[in-house]
Amino acid sequence: MDREKKNIKKHEHGITSWARKHKKGILITGSTIVAFGAGYMVYKNWDSILSIFKTIKPEPIVINNPQVSVKASIPVVDVIPEISTVTGNRIINDGEAFGVCEHIRNLPKNWKASAEKTALASEHGFTLSEHQTWVESFLKNCA
Repeated sequence: MDREKKNIKKHEHGITSWARKHKKGILITGSTIVAFGAGYMVYKNWDSILSIFKTIKPEPIVINNPQVSVKASIPVVDVIPEISTVTGNRIINDGEAFGVCEHIRNLPKNWKASAEKTALASEHGFTLSEHQTWVESFLKNCA
């Protein structure tokens, strides 16, 4: 009789014995179903997910530590090197002339404004510094 019980247990075909034998496949299948379900939910609600992330504003990081101090120094240069510029005429505004308003222009080193330009600038309410001149309004059609 003991032998018969052992044979019955070995050949038992219940759901628990089937689950024990196939647990790896059950886990893989279940995980796959959950992954597809989650992917489908993300696909269907993509606009809502994007709107949530767009409303999130990053908070600035503020470090309030009075013990930390930073000393920075900017080097002072006495001589500013002159940069050579290449001038060229480019047709802009389809070659149609346009107006340029009067303004102050900086002059190169060792240049000074004439007495006439200094007087014109003071008539318009401007005081010229050293190496500046007054430019009256004019028309132009190139850069």
